[in-house]
Amino acid sequence: LLVDRGASLESVDKFGRTPLSYAAENGHEAIVKLLIDKGAGLESAHVGGRTPLSFAAKGGHEAIVRLLVDQGARLQPADDPTPLQYTADNRHETIIKLLVDKGARLEYAPWSNGQNPLFCGDGGIVKLLRVPGQH
Repeated sequence: LLVDRGASLESVDKFGRTPLSYAAENGHEAIVKLLIDKGAGLESAHVGGRTPLSFAAKGGHEAIVRLLVDQGARLQPADDPTPLQYTADNRHETIIKLLVDKGARLEYAPWSNGQNPLFCGDGGIVKLLRVPGQH
């Protein structure tokens, strides 16, 4: 492996993307695990602010989302739409449930238009995101 020969885990391309973000986006669970085990930063963000967790969530890669969250990836990044927003927009219901169960906050909406994940989903998604006791 190149990492064992001195390659940097935090090398970035012209978009500010790291190997971990590409592995997460493309669903390469074994590579994600290896990069994390070697010390890759979970919060590395590309020029638009998207983290590896957001890439995995948007792509519907549940096992990678679970792995990243279990390793400590933040559910509410500072500058980007949240992984929950990407997941709702792409209608990945099992990942929505996972993120909500892990503590993702519905009201957190950094998109410039102020939309939260309820604006992204269909009826089934809205039901998943509804707060118990509210209509």
